[in-house]
Amino acid sequence: MTTLASIGIFIDQVAPNELSWRAQQNPNNGFRLSVAGEEALSRLRRSESINVSNRVIIPTDAQTIAGVCRQAEQLTLLGDNVWVQVPVMIGGQFCGPLIRHLLAAGVPLLVIGIASKRQCYHLLQEIALQEIAGFSTPCLLELSPAMARYDTIVSVALAHHFSQVQVIGCAMTPAMVWALQHLHFDGAVMTPLVYAQLTCLNQPSIGQACSVKTHKTYQLAIN
Repeated sequence: MTTLASIGIFIDQVAPNELSWRAQQNPNNGFRLSVAGEEALSRLRRSESINVSNRVIIPTDAQTIAGVCRQAEQLTLLGDNVWVQVPVMIGGQFCGPLIRHLLAAGVPLLVIGIASKRQCYHLLQEIALQEIAGFSTPCLLELSPAMARYDTIVSVALAHHFSQVQVIGCAMTPAMVWALQHLHFDGAVMTPLVYAQLTCLNQPSIGQACSVKTHKTYQLAIN
């Protein structure tokens, strides 16, 4: 019996100097860098430029909303395929207005740390405001693995009402890929080790990264 999984793939903790060869091996995957903020800016500006077409997520590491805003605006200039990772909360303060501002400025975002359906709802309200204003910048929402199952189901359903929003989750084991797919997630973030375990189970190649405009898939067969 064969079971097929269809979901987008993002490989986590990728060093900037690994981007080129990983992109050659996995042309359809997205990557999240292992460096953040000022260090990412310094390394990528100096020599390890982003010369791949894959979607590349670069985290911010500033501790204030103003600092995150500044970093995000600088990081997005590194390439058209750069997505900036920002937290949903900083120091107990909701970052919804910041996220709306960055999306309105055309900065593609990955929002992390969403731990409840209430947080997701308030965040989607901010996204709705920028959509009403005529902006359609794509946005990824990474739901916390600690989120209650009911909250997860509700959050995914709410997010899918927005054409520019997709939901991803963390797959700490290959089996969690199917769990995320069962909950209708659009993508899964995993370490290189977990991805290697997936490729060992699969026959030729996997890894179609989910796209906000066109949802592409990979297929993984297990006997």
